[in-house]
Amino acid sequence: MSTDFSLFGGAESLPPVPAAATEQQLKPTSSRYRTVVHSKTLPEPKRARLDPTDFLWLMSEEPHRSRRAAILKSHPEVTKLMGHEPLTKYIVLFVVTLQVVAAYLLRNTSPKSFWFVLVAYVVGGTANHNLFLAIHEITHNLAFKGIDPNKYLSMFANLPIGIPYAQTFKRYHIEHHKQLGEDGVDTDLPTRLELAILQSVAGKAFFCTFQILFYALRPGLVRSQAFTRWHAQNIFLQLAFDYAIVKFVGGRALAYFIMSSFFAGSLHPCAGHFIAEHYLWDGLEQETYSYYGPLNILTYNVGYHNEHHDFPSVPWTRLPALRAIAPEYYDTLSSHLSWPMVIFHFIFDDAAGLHARAKRLAKGSLASFANRLPSDLKAGASSASLHGSETSVYSRGVSGTETDNLSSEEESDRSVDELDYGPTYSSPTLKPVPPHFCSAWMTNGRLRIAMVGDFFHPVVGGVENHIYMLGAYLLKRGHKVIVITHSHPPDRVGIRHLIPGLKVYHIPLTTIASSATLPNFFTFLPYLRTILLRERIQLVHGHASLSSMAHEAILHAHHLGVRTVFTDHSLFGFDDAATILTNKLLLGVLKNVDAVICVSYTGRENTALRAELLQERWKSLNVIPSAIVTERFKPATPSSSSSAPRIVTIVVISRLAYRKGVDLLVAIAPRVCREFPNVRFVVGGDGPKLIELLQMREKHLLQDRITLLGSVRHTDVRDVLVQGSIYLNTSLTEAFGIGILEAACTGLYIVSTMVGGVPEALPREMISFAKPDEDGACGLSFSPFYPTFRLPKP
Repeated sequence: MSTDFSLFGGAESLPPVPAAATEQQLKPTSSRYRTVVHSKTLPEPKRARLDPTDFLWLMSEEPHRSRRAAILKSHPEVTKLMGHEPLTKYIVLFVVTLQVVAAYLLRNTSPKSFWFVLVAYVVGGTANHNLFLAIHEITHNLAFKGIDPNKYLSMFANLPIGIPYAQTFKRYHIEHHKQLGEDGVDTDLPTRLELAILQSVAGKAFFCTFQILFYALRPGLVRSQAFTRWHAQNIFLQLAFDYAIVKFVGGRALAYFIMSSFFAGSLHPCAGHFIAEHYLWDGLEQETYSYYGPLNILTYNVGYHNEHHDFPSVPWTRLPALRAIAPEYYDTLSSHLSWPMVIFHFIFDDAAGLHARAKRLAKGSLASFANRLPSDLKAGASSASLHGSETSVYSRGVSGTETDNLSSEEESDRSVDELDYGPTYSSPTLKPVPPHFCSAWMTNGRLRIAMVGDFFHPVVGGVENHIYMLGAYLLKRGHKVIVITHSHPPDRVGIRHLIPGLKVYHIPLTTIASSATLPNFFTFLPYLRTILLRERIQLVHGHASLSSMAHEAILHAHHLGVRTVFTDHSLFGFDDAATILTNKLLLGVLKNVDAVICVSYTGRENTALRAELLQERWKSLNVIPSAIVTERFKPATPSSSSSAPRIVTIVVISRLAYRKGVDLLVAIAPRVCREFPNVRFVVGGDGPKLIELLQMREKHLLQDRITLLGSVRHTDVRDVLVQGSIYLNTSLTEAFGIGILEAACTGLYIVSTMVGGVPEALPREMISFAKPDEDGACGLSFSPFYPTFRLPKP
């Protein structure tokens, strides 16, 4: 039975999107935000205010690869749109001719005159911006079938721009597509220096005015290229053209070309697309935005930018057709209504700015991450220096052959599972972070906490819900909380944000059984250390004895100088292979942990024995019983009808696994139903033992007496509990039993096996205990130490 994950703020249980949206749906909806959604078939996305002092760092893969695969699967006819567009070369010829004619007509006009500047802005700026985007289109080899003709056409389109850049742009732009958002690779990203000095209104206005210079100079400073014959031809052809213009037309003609290029990349309506395409807006983590307005006519439909990144081999004339084929993928994304307003909001909106870009660590670049840290932390980060020299600029990019056309969609990016922080470390022992690591960022008594464990959503269970609720309430109290767990491919990978703003890192580790990962200390270490430094974590909180990630995080955090806490949620024995291995891990971990939390005194004793803690170490063991929000579990309103025959409903809500005593439930349910005709069972939960419950119900023909609900959302638990009179807990081992508290709060009488910390949960008058066997659980032979509770006869 499927689980609805919408409770946890995920995106796995969204309503189905129609294959074709209606005209009413396609109308942009009014919004108080800077962007709009053309189809309201999805819930309102979560929005958050970005940190104005840093970029948004992601571990997830860029979004276009997965969307491309989904669209190709749903609409294979998209491949028919791919190919070259013959119309492009004719438009390029027309615009180049227009610029040459305009330059000739202005040969006798002073560049300082009003008419010269006006023509350069209106005509020249628009024309040269058109040529910018013609070169962008030709970069993807979409004007001719062959690669060389496309390169020569791009150099021809470059002529009225005045400065040779077409061949340099080609290589940088291919890397922008293949490795979108990768720091140090994607040169479209602003640098930290730009962020530091241009974040004010004046700074952003300066950036928008001179952004053509930033796009021209930044790539060479961030990531240099090898000089090739194509670069030489581009430079030679451009200089020859500029010389001919100056000699035969005059220097003012060349000044017109240069002024036109400046205006084209400055405060020009068309220049808004530079900012609109990949800057983050409205607190969304959407990395690419489209624009469907009229300026696309002048700009080769570059406004269809999500469509272009998804399918860079679809030419500009067919991008509207691509959107029409797959509206369920594009009309649900936020898009811009106006490029000029994008520039305005970018300058004057505090939430917008150079910080609003998503970045990722480039492959093999843990060292580059260290460079982003404050100077007082670089010493600690440098201890993880990598072997080997820096990768060649072309080793992960294009090779100058036909591969630099992105018609092969599989090579346009890579997934988060391929993130590599280096194969080995220069030292067998990691140096700790600086001594003030745990206090340097602490403000107003608020902590930065990382909760680590194998067991977290989308899997549903007690530990999972405990971590989620604890994180939510710590956030409510002003602390910074993140969760580190393993991935659940293909949906839960990279970074996710759950309501109410809980940030979750899904590390690409493989599970072995029941959502638990195999211990792999050196695989997890680079990920953990990078996250601790990035998030400036002061406290690592591990959960659950069976969680390898929790144990490893506590061990590594101790050596890195970060304080640690461990919560033990369960009881374990000493004699089987699984518990022997678990106890050995616990023994090593708890030697250096700062504090241990147990959910009951029975659990405290169990943890102390398993970890072989000496008496003087018991002071680090704290008992904090689990709690519930009582407002969520109010009893049902008593029914006024007393003439109806009394039906006793026994409710069971549990994970259907061996440890929860489901085998016991399978044995006793038929006996109880046979002896008490007025009894019915309501069973909620999912797990490996569900099939045995189904078989039992079929064998004894109890379909009308035993209702199996399957997985129950936490928000629906109270609605299930109020249907019953008795709550039955058949667990074979239980450290505390939070479900017992929920049932008692709802007004049910509790019958439970007498195991673990269950006797600590409730007063004696609210619960009856039975031995964990078939007769005891039926209420036929209770322990003599507790009052006997029997079902009433009909």
